[in-house]
Amino acid sequence: GIPKTKRFAFYDQVHTTGMDIEHTPNAMAIQTLGKDMTFRDFSQGAYRMRGIGQGQTVQLLVIPEVYDLMMRSLAPVRKNPVTDDHAKRPVADVLIDVTAWLLLNSIRSEHTQHNQLALQSCANVWRKHAYETLRERLPEFRVEGTPSEAAVRALKVFQEPVDFAVRGTVPQPMMFSECIASFVERHEEFITTDGAKTIVHGLVDRARSEDELNKPVIDVQMVQEQEEEREQESEKEKEQEIEMEKFVDLAYSRDDELAVPWAISSLKDFVRSSQFYKLSDFHLYKRRPLEFPDSLMLSRNFFNPKWAGHRRIK
Repeated sequence: GIPKTKRFAFYDQVHTTGMDIEHTPNAMAIQTLGKDMTFRDFSQGAYRMRGIGQGQTVQLLVIPEVYDLMMRSLAPVRKNPVTDDHAKRPVADVLIDVTAWLLLNSIRSEHTQHNQLALQSCANVWRKHAYETLRERLPEFRVEGTPSEAAVRALKVFQEPVDFAVRGTVPQPMMFSECIASFVERHEEFITTDGAKTIVHGLVDRARSEDELNKPVIDVQMVQEQEEEREQESEKEKEQEIEMEKFVDLAYSRDDELAVPWAISSLKDFVRSSQFYKLSDFHLYKRRPLEFPDSLMLSRNFFNPKWAGHRRIK
């Protein structure tokens, strides 16, 4: 096999957990950060080096986009904003920021899973009742039968429609308690028993209490989104400036400026020679021509009057 000193091992995030490949005692690993990485994912990747701290080392590589995202996420909790370039910052400070950002991503991931579990718990309540309705009305779904509206509504509870409609306006952000309350209201028909109502109302009340605690965080996120929108607008303005510069470059374009050869015999009829025109007709863009005698002619190879826009004289 390949000796350890000449071996290169690549770990992707999916297959990192549980992988145990033996490396040399002084092996060095290069680890990258992803925008959705959590602290657990980071730790699992780093500890593929079983001898870390005992000779084996880990070098962390962060692309500029992820670094900027990390700085924006941590900006609301900083006492003093970071103004130094990342290359000039102490390594320890950057590692602290990385750890804090990964923990923040972990909290966000857990919060998302918690909200999803709340929605599933609510849906489980009315799906039980809808399932019982379908069992009672099963004969209606036979070939010769016609299902009633109640049976069809019970069946739709288990369907998850995919909406391809594109809204004409940007949807306003909603609190999670508002989302789950709207979810409950649409299926109120199947929340009939006291036990079901207690479970659903308890989940809605808990979501509202959690939203009260998360309001400052949501406000910070809205501020961050507004800042990102400003950055996008500034980028668009820069792109427009670049387009204007390109337009100016086109205005100074020097295409079709190759000299067109002409025969000496054409000088016999000097007036009809198409390669010349009167010098009194010569003028630059948006400039008035000067007065010259009609006997003075100018070659089109020097300046063609068909050229449009600003020109630089040879």
